[in-house]
Amino acid sequence: MRRNISVWLVVVSFSAWMSYGQVTTGTISGTVVDSSAAVLPGAEVVVLNEDTGIPRTVQANTAGRYSAPSLIPGRYRVTASVAGFQTQVRSGIQLTVGREAIVNFELPVGAVTERVEVTGEAPLVQTTEAAVGYLVDDRTIRELPLNGRDISQLILLNPGVVQNANGKWGNADKGFGKRYSISGMRGEDNSFLLDGSYINDYYRHHPAGPTGALAGVETVREFQTLTSTFSAAYGRALGGVFNAVTKSGTNEWHGSAYEFLRNNSLDARNFFDQQKDPSDPRLPPFRRNQFGAAAGGPVFRDKMFFFAAYEGLRERLGESSTANVPDRNARQGILPGKTVTVSPLIVPFLNQYPLPSPDGRNFGNGTQEFFFQVSQPTTENFGQGRIDHQISDNDSIFLRFSANNAERARFNEFPDLFEIGNIKTRLWTLSETHIISPAWLNAFRFSYNRVVPGSDHIFPGAGPGTVSVPGHPNPGGLEPGSGIGVRSGTENPGSVYETKRFAFHDDVNTTLGNHAIQFGGMVERLHYNPVVPFRPYGEWRFGDIADFLQGIPDRFRGTPPSLATLQRGIRQSFLALYVQDDWKLTPSVALNLGLRWEPFTVPTEVNGLLDNLRNLTDQTTTVGDPYWNNKSWTNFSPRVGIAWSPFASGRTSVRAGFGVFFAPTDSALYTVPLLRSSRFSPAFEVNDPLHFPNALAAIAASASAPGGGAVDAYALPFDDVDSAHALQYSFTIQQQLGASNVLSVGYSGRQGVNLPSNGNFNIPLMEFDGVSLRLPNGAQTFNKKFNRIFYISNNASSSYHGLGISLQRRFSAGLQAQVSYTFSKAISVTDGSDTGNHASVGSEGSVPYPHELNVNKGLSGYHLKNVFTANYSYDLPVGRGMSGFAGHLLSGWQLTGIMAFQSGQPFGVLVQAPDRTRDHITRSKPNRVPGFTQENTVLGDPNHYFTLDAFSAPAAGQLGNAGRNGLIGPGMARWDFGLHKNFTLTEKMRLQLRIETFNLTNRVNFSAPSQRGTSGGNVQIFTRRGAPVESETVVRRTVDTSRQIQFGLKLTF
Repeated sequence: MRRNISVWLVVVSFSAWMSYGQVTTGTISGTVVDSSAAVLPGAEVVVLNEDTGIPRTVQANTAGRYSAPSLIPGRYRVTASVAGFQTQVRSGIQLTVGREAIVNFELPVGAVTERVEVTGEAPLVQTTEAAVGYLVDDRTIRELPLNGRDISQLILLNPGVVQNANGKWGNADKGFGKRYSISGMRGEDNSFLLDGSYINDYYRHHPAGPTGALAGVETVREFQTLTSTFSAAYGRALGGVFNAVTKSGTNEWHGSAYEFLRNNSLDARNFFDQQKDPSDPRLPPFRRNQFGAAAGGPVFRDKMFFFAAYEGLRERLGESSTANVPDRNARQGILPGKTVTVSPLIVPFLNQYPLPSPDGRNFGNGTQEFFFQVSQPTTENFGQGRIDHQISDNDSIFLRFSANNAERARFNEFPDLFEIGNIKTRLWTLSETHIISPAWLNAFRFSYNRVVPGSDHIFPGAGPGTVSVPGHPNPGGLEPGSGIGVRSGTENPGSVYETKRFAFHDDVNTTLGNHAIQFGGMVERLHYNPVVPFRPYGEWRFGDIADFLQGIPDRFRGTPPSLATLQRGIRQSFLALYVQDDWKLTPSVALNLGLRWEPFTVPTEVNGLLDNLRNLTDQTTTVGDPYWNNKSWTNFSPRVGIAWSPFASGRTSVRAGFGVFFAPTDSALYTVPLLRSSRFSPAFEVNDPLHFPNALAAIAASASAPGGGAVDAYALPFDDVDSAHALQYSFTIQQQLGASNVLSVGYSGRQGVNLPSNGNFNIPLMEFDGVSLRLPNGAQTFNKKFNRIFYISNNASSSYHGLGISLQRRFSAGLQAQVSYTFSKAISVTDGSDTGNHASVGSEGSVPYPHELNVNKGLSGYHLKNVFTANYSYDLPVGRGMSGFAGHLLSGWQLTGIMAFQSGQPFGVLVQAPDRTRDHITRSKPNRVPGFTQENTVLGDPNHYFTLDAFSAPAAGQLGNAGRNGLIGPGMARWDFGLHKNFTLTEKMRLQLRIETFNLTNRVNFSAPSQRGTSGGNVQIFTRRGAPVESETVVRRTVDTSRQIQFGLKLTF
């Protein structure tokens, strides 16, 4: 391992390259010609940052081209001069992150002292590269109504980007960040960059706090979303790149102080809120205070600048929920059609369930609804500081530090079960830029990130008879079946997921003739130090309520702490090298050529606590390195694009691109095998366990039974780990309309190849019986030594085709706006590699029959057929120029808003597998009843969203033929609206009063149905005995809030 790292460091030190190019900066380039269009080589071009007063001087080359790369975003003035010609000045150039602003000069003959000054923006149309991307500028960030002041919400304003509304996020073991899909790819397939540094959490989502929001709105100057065919300077993303740049100080003092307040007094009632007390019509209570300040300015004018910010959040979120509990008759053993004897062993567990609500719906199977409200407190403290220093004319440096501490309690199924999610984030970036010569520039960057999410729980103490693991304070968990709510703490209580990333980057930019060339590289070292118990108190699952009442479990799972080594120290390294050539073939045609190489090492564990079942028939796992054979050395990613500007005005462009994009096979993919090693921390799963509720006795009895096989094994494809990658292709036409509007119409396609999946390979091969796949008589598992063998392999695929239309208006005449529409289809065989710990979108991560993945092919969980978004900020023209009281009253009003309309997301139906099937397949599929389609299956009523008549329980041993994600959930429509009043206090100081309404029309946006109130995705509609579970057709939550009103007061200077 040390030898490999040493070789890599030598490679990087000799190449002196960087991985992400100009991800924190922009470029101003163009040509200098005379009035006859003859080039003027040697012309001097001075690019002046008007915010900091810092100039950059470059020269036009023999082709008359000049380029000033690695410029920080801001306002620029560009001056071109050469002996014998008049000097020309272009001002008002607003440079944004990742943008190449084309500023061409045509110099008339005359004296250099004669100056011609032109004010105006560079063209809006992209004419130099094929990459598809969108910019969110500082005005949009500053003015739009953001729910929770979550800057990541702005990602959804762009075509091709969707958020999974039904997925699991907001907890430590799945990652706190929300799941954003770009062009049908998974939520973990995106790169989040802050000042060029990779800041994804361990599960490759953005490092959000426990609320799912990304704090620090006041610290971000702007960000860019790259959605397709981006250059070789970007990698580590099958989906897209979110590239944010932080604010820096300038020669002028500037800053803000603010307070945003919400409470339930002005909010509308949620559809599921239950009014327990008629004297209090505003239940449940809600209090939210978000406050902070930011300031920046010069330390030494034209030399050193600073910017610092703090943001705090204090929230007490009341929420209504519904759970299913045994009804009063069932507690006596009286069930519809039969009576059973309630086991004395189950009584202590049964007493943990609250009594049903008097007006709760009774489902006629021994279960009834229980309504409750719960308060979920959140505390978050975010801070950031940045120093920029101009060392000399040729050298500049900046240092940025970000920190966030947050904690949130959220209920887990019942009001007395709370998960405490917490996170500590520390992000450092140090960057130095050196101008080698007017034609050559080098930028170096070092980043260190430490992100420590964790979880614990509040759980009622164990009463007599409820302890499953002797010596532990909490009762064993319960999953009674028949739609009854699960009684357990968090899956991994007391977990810590510490992640450290050390990364070195360097890049070189130069212009050679008509070629703008970048080359770069990166080396990163990952330290992952988790401590993750797995159901340490045990969890018992029952086939239905009758089995539950009789104390006859059909499954036990868990890892008693005495049988496990919980702590791991995972180490892995990543490398990237690239070269990008943007070649100006003619004044109207640009060709983009790039190549990227992204290998990585195989994960290791500092104490050797890794094992792998290298062959499915092995009777024991293999301990030690290598974890798998590394094939990443061939991860070469070609990129090619062309941009054509057919008219001399530069107001029209036609662009096309293609590229191969890799994602690293990192240790995040194999979190479960790393943490649930059959040697060091075995995950026990016992079918038909004995000795309920004694977990240790149940495990011991299973181990001594014929065949044993109580332990799960996690097998990795030792000899065949091909890296996940995507083929991206795009075609876009852009047209500037007027001075401030640009219309984009484009096609985006994507093919996912070798995507991660997992499934239980310890399943006999099945046969097709004319209806669906079926286990043959006498079928045997491959390996009797183990229970389930989860084989995690890069063998899945996906496809996406989408039409994206966007109309953007740059701020002009008081109006800034954007309208986007996407029409698309996304198909996949699985939406994740979820083995119980890795995040997926809420639909199954584990395929039911992994021997033939195409059986699972269907609509992706990220499929949204139609998505429309709009946002705007409009300064009302009333009162302008008026003085006195009338001027103060009528002027300064502003309207802002975000509107979103989208189709529903797909979801699927499952079956608790029948007796003979369940030894091999935990979850099966139902059969479709002929004559039912999507239209007559989905009823749309939240109390009965779809009909179970469309499905039948499969026979024993049958997989079922209902397709994956075969139903479409409810659509969504939302309008967030803001009314602002700006008061001018002094020439440079403004006070803003904001009234923002989220979900202005109070539309109820339902989630997909589910037995649990915390996630959507698949629903289990039949019990093990084949009895229908009507409660699974009920919608139990909304995907967003009812109408909420927020007041804000903000002082800016």
